[in-house]
Amino acid sequence: SGPTVFSPCKGEDESCPLDEVMKRKKPATVIHKHLDKYGHESRFEITASPVFDEKGNVIQMIEVSRDITKQLLLDEARQKFYERLQSEQKEQSIVTLAGGIAHDFNNILMSVLGYAEILRMEMPPNSKHSEFAGKIASSAEQMAKLTDQLMAYAKINLYRHRMISLNDSI
Repeated sequence: SGPTVFSPCKGEDESCPLDEVMKRKKPATVIHKHLDKYGHESRFEITASPVFDEKGNVIQMIEVSRDITKQLLLDEARQKFYERLQSEQKEQSIVTLAGGIAHDFNNILMSVLGYAEILRMEMPPNSKHSEFAGKIASSAEQMAKLTDQLMAYAKINLYRHRMISLNDSI
């Protein structure tokens, strides 16, 4: 008797494992989607393996099918979770970096502001240099406001701006 004739899948858009085995003479695994009687889609992994005669002809095939619908859904959920976690970690890194930069920048600005005020106090009130020192102080205050906005973005509320008496504090 001659080789057995196999009936491959018909009318499907997906590749047929039986066709694959016949072409390559090797096991083939494909994923098919099927609809149940309610129209719900399921995914099946189908593996077909050839059985050869002594001449190397395919005389039989063993086909194993397993429902991988839940596994694929879990894999998809895991991937979305991982992507969301990466996004949150990236955002947290940016927030931490922004907060650190804002903190360091604010310290430098306070130094500039302090020195500008000292210069202003040391100069005659209506001098050109006193005016320049005032502009430096004003610019430093504007930069401090921008720094506050950056710190607000970084959700850092470590600083509370309020007037204090140095004499009372000392």
